[in-house]
Amino acid sequence: MSRLRRIDQVVLALGLTAAITILASGAALAQTTSTPPNSQKNDHDITRGELDRFDNYLDNHPEVARDLRKNPSLVNDPSFVNSHAGLKNFLEDHPRVWEEIKENPQQFMNRERRFERSGRDINRGEVRRADNYFDSHPEVAKELSNNPKLVDNPAYVSNHPGLKDFLEDHPRIRADIKEHPNAFMNREERFERSGADIDSGELRKADNYFDSHPEVARELSKNPKLVDDRSYVNNHPGLKDFLEDHPKIREDIKSHPNAFMKRYKKYEGSAADERQDARRARRHRKG
Repeated sequence: MSRLRRIDQVVLALGLTAAITILASGAALAQTTSTPPNSQKNDHDITRGELDRFDNYLDNHPEVARDLRKNPSLVNDPSFVNSHAGLKNFLEDHPRVWEEIKENPQQFMNRERRFERSGRDINRGEVRRADNYFDSHPEVAKELSNNPKLVDNPAYVSNHPGLKDFLEDHPRIRADIKEHPNAFMNREERFERSGADIDSGELRKADNYFDSHPEVARELSKNPKLVDDRSYVNNHPGLKDFLEDHPKIREDIKSHPNAFMKRYKKYEGSAADERQDARRARRHRKG
């Protein structure tokens, strides 16, 4: 009898355990089912290209940008959207952006703001044009690097007619610098340091000289700053003459010697360099 009672107790315990497990599973399933799908998604579903397009739209519609940044939920207000035909058309043309911003307006606008502040919406062409201007106006470049907000100072701009004309001729650059001066100047400085503004023509000319003066090429590769050492340059008349005959190359090497020599090393031995060497060899044979 006692054995039967123990068996009943075991069966009862197993039944209770199974019941508890089923109830717990049901509760977890109910909780999962009741969780709105939007809460499991985040603003990283949007691609950088889509974010860039939306940022461009806001750049061209500052009043919409201002309203949405103050109150992102306005994007879900039909009366607001309908009263801004450009916004309505943009969202209809970019359903992915519309879906993301409707699901998480605050998160989406936060990400757009971070993107805007980062300067990643500034295209390479704009940075290159600004870099060309700053190369010709080093005092402006230096002052704006120290205090980028000077670009929004009317008195400063008026005192630099070249800067005033440049900004008027390039309204997109003007808007980018005014909106986020620090981000723009940081991008320009990185571009300058990278040597990306050195064109292939300058590299070909430098390569021609270095091919004829391998010892100078070797020494400058080890220590690019020698190009700014007056005694070194004077001890190499050929280098002195070359730099005087090519002021743009001289300026680029002096401004960023490491970047220039890195670009030169990449060019050296490249397909373009081999084609140039072949052309030079053919001319030599004909001569």
